[in-house]
Amino acid sequence: AIISHVDRDERYTFANAFMGRMFGIDENSVIGKSVREVRGDKIYESLAPHVATVLAGDAVNFEGTAEFSGRTYHYQTSYIPDHDRDGTPRGFFAMTFDITKLKLAEQLLEREARFDALTGVANRRYFGERLHRLPAPRGERLALAAARSRRQHAPIALLYLDIDRFKAINDLLGHAAGDEVISEFARRLQACVREDDLIA
Repeated sequence: AIISHVDRDERYTFANAFMGRMFGIDENSVIGKSVREVRGDKIYESLAPHVATVLAGDAVNFEGTAEFSGRTYHYQTSYIPDHDRDGTPRGFFAMTFDITKLKLAEQLLEREARFDALTGVANRRYFGERLHRLPAPRGERLALAAARSRRQHAPIALLYLDIDRFKAINDLLGHAAGDEVISEFARRLQACVREDDLIA
């Protein structure tokens, strides 16, 4: 974790070695500098409300995304107030964890839940979600989408396509050949539709 201490004037009084490694700097070079100076105007704008909250005496936890050295990092930060003996905030401790791998794993799981692993096109679940966002029994969703299309005078088209003699391809040439046929079928369909059309 990046661990640092910031005083009530929003200037660093401590930064650990990991902060130096993450930012590609000598961690001692941030001492005495403001959070805005070290993090830059753009990131500071997103941090400022959290800094104000912790300097008012309340702990803060938040997540964010930032660019470092051409890479995108996801982080989770905790700001903990540092109080004087009389309870007056004199600054805060900041602990920031790199959660990039966790976020990428979540994104991958989300994608796998909604897209077919073989072809990369939407699966039945995502098709159902896109067809109609409102809860309805599965068989009624298409009817609801058609009714919405009529009400809004917006056209809707649904094509249900099948691969002729696909069982024979699998039986004669094997499942690997069948998988390649399905993948090629998906590629050709994707080449024929607009970006906002859905293939599932």
